[in-house]
Amino acid sequence: MRANDLKKITQNTKIYLDMDGVLADFFSEYSKVAGVKNYKDIPPANVDPVLNKLVGTDFFAKLKKFATADTLVALAIKYTGSYSICSSPLRNDYANSAKWKKVWLKKNLNPQPASVEITPNKGTFAVNADGSPNILIDDRGVNIVAWRSRGGIGIKYQADEDSLDKVATELAKIFVARYPVEEPIKEGIKSKAALGALMAVLSSSPAYGDSNNAQDTNAMQKALIILRSIENMKDYSREGAEAEAQQEFNNIMRAIQGMPDQSKVYPVIKDIIKQDTI
Repeated sequence: MRANDLKKITQNTKIYLDMDGVLADFFSEYSKVAGVKNYKDIPPANVDPVLNKLVGTDFFAKLKKFATADTLVALAIKYTGSYSICSSPLRNDYANSAKWKKVWLKKNLNPQPASVEITPNKGTFAVNADGSPNILIDDRGVNIVAWRSRGGIGIKYQADEDSLDKVATELAKIFVARYPVEEPIKEGIKSKAALGALMAVLSSSPAYGDSNNAQDTNAMQKALIILRSIENMKDYSREGAEAEAQQEFNNIMRAIQGMPDQSKVYPVIKDIIKQDTI
């Protein structure tokens, strides 16, 4: 990932998922056709003859779905609201392989992708009309290199070899850099001090207040709600979920609505948000 890529991400940026090796277990079935335990054991001279056996068949419709496929789809949707497919057709069998890949996609994915591109030239979809880069998650290094060369952002990932955490980490870096939370949450301050400060200002008392007093009990409840929302903001900011973090901030603002002296409450909340921990 290049630093200048992060500046170009826009709301039009799409996440494209490859099918074979990312969502569908191509290599296990490919190895069976080749008569080997691992596809890496196929001699180079046998690669084309084995692939030729797939021509004209429904091989791609029968592939097993990786256990991580649904989680990967959900991860993509979390960041861009939808996802698309960008997969290569089998050479010398473009139309037929594309047909059966679409059958697999329709059967195995829910929700369905926003678009499906079955193409030997993936780089065509690397950049949008506004110049913003799209993101490709693919198991083949050559595809990632080609995608990046056209201005896109590529994440190399093979489901049976890599942890899904690798993808989650890369996407978080991309979207946190583009959509930082306005008031970032850092780690540090003691929760009791934060609670005390909030209770003091909410109850207009100089200290923690008397829990037997109805006003102070209400202050404690409001303080806990606000602190919980601040903690949620911290978690969402780490994940790069800007919309969710903003929602928690809105919850905080709603919690102080109707207070007789909001001008005293907001500065305290703002200070706690800027503190190291909660």
